Amino acid sequence: MVLNICKGDVQSYIALGQQLQEYGHTVRISTHEAFRSLAKNAGLMFFNIGGDPNEFAVYVDRNPGLAPGADSFKNGVAGKNQQVVAEMLDRCLLSCYAEDEDARGEPGFAADLIISNPPTFAHIHCAEALGIPLHLSSVMPWSPTAAFPHPLVNIKQNDEADSRMANYYSYKLVDVMNWQGLGRTINKFRTKRLGLEYLSTQSAVGITERASVPWTYCVSPTVVPKPADWMSNIDVTGYCFLNLAKGYDPPRDLIEFIEAGEPPIYIGFGSIVLDNSENVTKSIIAAVSQAGVRAIISTGLGGLDEVMAKAAGDDVFHLTYDVPHDWLFERVCAVVHHGGAGSREYDSHIGPVDPVSGTILPGLKILNDFGRGVARLPSEPGKGATKMLSASTLGVQNTLQSAAEGMHNLPKVYGGEVRKHKKVTGIGSGLVQGGKGFALGLYDGFSDFFMEPVRGFKRGGVLGAIGGVGIGALNLTAKPTAGLMQAVSMPIEGAVKEVKSLLHR
Repeated sequence: MVLNICKGDVQSYIALGQQLQEYGHTVRISTHEAFRSLAKNAGLMFFNIGGDPNEFAVYVDRNPGLAPGADSFKNGVAGKNQQVVAEMLDRCLLSCYAEDEDARGEPGFAADLIISNPPTFAHIHCAEALGIPLHLSSVMPWSPTAAFPHPLVNIKQNDEADSRMANYYSYKLVDVMNWQGLGRTINKFRTKRLGLEYLSTQSAVGITERASVPWTYCVSPTVVPKPADWMSNIDVTGYCFLNLAKGYDPPRDLIEFIEAGEPPIYIGFGSIVLDNSENVTKSIIAAVSQAGVRAIISTGLGGLDEVMAKAAGDDVFHLTYDVPHDWLFERVCAVVHHGGAGSREYDSHIGPVDPVSGTILPGLKILNDFGRGVARLPSEPGKGATKMLSASTLGVQNTLQSAAEGMHNLPKVYGGEVRKHKKVTGIGSGLVQGGKGFALGLYDGFSDFFMEPVRGFKRGGVLGAIGGVGIGALNLTAKPTAGLMQAVSMPIEGAVKEVKSLLHR
């Protein structure tokens, strides 16, 4: 199993690894060094692929879609991230057959199958080079569907038909953004390390769908029912629980706080990075005080303010160490969290808990629980802007938009006709218009290739037909190219407009 993942997610796959091992398989967990002891204590083999899950979480938060923003270029983070990803790609390959440097003497290992989550980025390339099967898995949707948008894309559409199309193309947008950020590094890995051919953006985007790679989503089908447009190679199987409560010896101070009064509320946001942690922490502490409740506050990775949490008073316990959710959630009356896998699976598994998704953060428009299933549970998604785009992305959008408009209007130069498209007002309309532009570009290009000679013959006989052949050939290139550019530039244009409108509210 090759995983670029946070702690809550890796626990699910360690549980899956244990189950596979019970069926007689040899399982190696290949992930960050921070999770070595977790995997080894579970009785599984381990391989370090490098990278820091905390740094990766911060980078993704600052650069959604993994396309580096202007600040990331200025402070050198973008270059550092490319180096880290390059190292991880190489070590993902090594994890399929090499010996773990810190576990000399273990039996040899050679992978017959790769199970991977999407953010490793090495999965399909390693499988192709080694000639072994690939099985993808995640705790959030990555497979295109019209039922709900990609969790990293915030779409607002009133028209159901447009919403369904926008939902579907949101997955393509994330794929394009990921390739924009990492395509050069991945292609270097493919060509120089694996000896595979170079991938264009067109070839790279949607490659796992075209290859019909099997998927397993480790999420409850009650929370996320399998959409009707997901094919038979995609399954929603349910959560994988790692029993960490068994044998757990809790710290005395935590036990004393829990037993000192009414069951408290647990508040924590895992690996989420907050831009305004002081104000968020202040709001949480004020809400706890006004409600007259007791609370356990976990400041998490780059989240709540530790100093304020420590000084919150006797009714607030500042949690600074890891506590198994399956142990803790049985001893609290409610949980407020960010909706991560490590939290969500346990609050739906343990009866007494009233699950409440992270709702009080103006800047935390995270998963929205895939927009559907968990919304039926007691939750209220927060308001605010997800930072989809940065200054560098805006520059890319302007360049693509100008190129797309130039190609779109090219037929006017030789007297041809071009279609008008509707105004782009947000990411939803951008996805819809981009999708229509791409489809109509293909249709018009191929249609003109055959029809322009006919029209030319009607206008000017044989000479007109010859001219029509030339115009048709030009349109066969220009119109599909313009459509492809629109498919990329219009969603980005819509995302920029939507972010601007949200930030000015």
